[in-house]
Amino acid sequence: MLVAYSEIAQRYKQFCDEMPRDVPPFVFAQVWAAKVAEAVGLCDGKGRKFFREGGGPAMAPADKRRFKPSDFRFDMLAEAMIGREWKSIFRLGEQGDMFPGVSYYERVQEESAAPIGPSVWANVAAWTATTGGLMNAQFNLGYDTPDFELADLFPIREAIFYQGGERIIDILGPFSPAQETAPGAQYPDNSMSALWVEPGAVKKYAGKIEITKETLEIDISGGQILSKANDGGYTLRFRENELAIDAIVGTTNNFKLGMLADSAATTYNTYGPTITNPAGTSRTVTNDIVNPLSTPDAFMQSDMQISNLYHPVTDMPIVVDMPVCVLPTPLAKWAMWLQGVGEFSGLQQTLTSPMAVTQPAPGTFPNTMAKGQNPWQNYLRPIVSRWLDARHIASTTQADPNRSPGLGLSTTTLARMRWYRLNPAKFACRRQKWGPTSQAISASDYVMATQGIAAAFAWDMATMVQVLSPFHIQRNKGA
Repeated sequence: MLVAYSEIAQRYKQFCDEMPRDVPPFVFAQVWAAKVAEAVGLCDGKGRKFFREGGGPAMAPADKRRFKPSDFRFDMLAEAMIGREWKSIFRLGEQGDMFPGVSYYERVQEESAAPIGPSVWANVAAWTATTGGLMNAQFNLGYDTPDFELADLFPIREAIFYQGGERIIDILGPFSPAQETAPGAQYPDNSMSALWVEPGAVKKYAGKIEITKETLEIDISGGQILSKANDGGYTLRFRENELAIDAIVGTTNNFKLGMLADSAATTYNTYGPTITNPAGTSRTVTNDIVNPLSTPDAFMQSDMQISNLYHPVTDMPIVVDMPVCVLPTPLAKWAMWLQGVGEFSGLQQTLTSPMAVTQPAPGTFPNTMAKGQNPWQNYLRPIVSRWLDARHIASTTQADPNRSPGLGLSTTTLARMRWYRLNPAKFACRRQKWGPTSQAISASDYVMATQGIAAAFAWDMATMVQVLSPFHIQRNKGA
């Protein structure tokens, strides 16, 4: 429900009356903007923002938000806070400077009739900060879209740097069996410098929305402005989803394993060739199997492959559990059926061709029949992704530098039906991120007279998806 002009004007007047007169204009603006931010769920009653896991602003729970950002029309806000002459204040419709030699800032001055009046700079700054806060809230709502299934698949974890790499203990396991130590003997060196994973590169993604006086003239209600802010959050979420898919399908090859002074490296999508460990032992272990999800024993085939995993450096068996399966949309119904079936019936007959049996005698067909519990019911947690399917069939060349290339899989064969098993709890991959952070740009950060900017909003995020263990992701090829 749209907030009425009279309600905004009344609340703003009350705020101005209660505010001490000696408060600097920008502090005045920030305090008022915080009240609007609380109303839309951007912060609590004390001005403290909400944060999501891994940092970055979040919204209050839906039941705690009294208004939506779109409930505040920008023209109503401007008239209620700046006055009915707000268009003149922002110089809307002007062509050139009507007051040569007099700066815009100088023309927005305190009125003589009242300490705080419509043309006071504090009111303009308060409107600017409020508009930025509304864009901030709409940005967060765009970021919280449920459209991207894989963006939050991997845990967020802070990096711990150790001797040039990142120390990961619970994935790689011990370097060797525990050393035999006699009673009273010195305790063996338990240094974890033997194995480490080198972090991947962190990249930053950013953007800014500026509201110019021309924008205000055309988009008087602020609808398009908020729409662009929503798109900013949406595209940021899209980026995180793309980075997650990069790691799953093997586009991102940033797994590097170090051992003491030696360096042994492999990558997820090329892991499989014969690897010789420092002791001279060679073993070939692949994380790829041709395993279309078209028969109930597909999971068993996957389990058999997992049981053959050995560490490429230590040559030790690796105990791996992969409870999550990521599926492209063509396999969605198959996975739902397999998860929902509670009982299987097994039939067996020895005839060479069932088609030759026209009217089998009682007791001769089938020869045996057995019923039993479906061993794969609720065995894996399926995640079906439309974006994963799109990546499978997309071209292997990509002209847009901000998009990842596809795998170019055939749309008419089983090649498209590629699915994946992984264990996010074991940190098979990990998101490392700062943000998304966002801010309303203060009116003091730009010269509104020369640039014609009425308000602005900026956002940025630094993120990466680090492959921490190729042993906890398995790619099941359809063909």
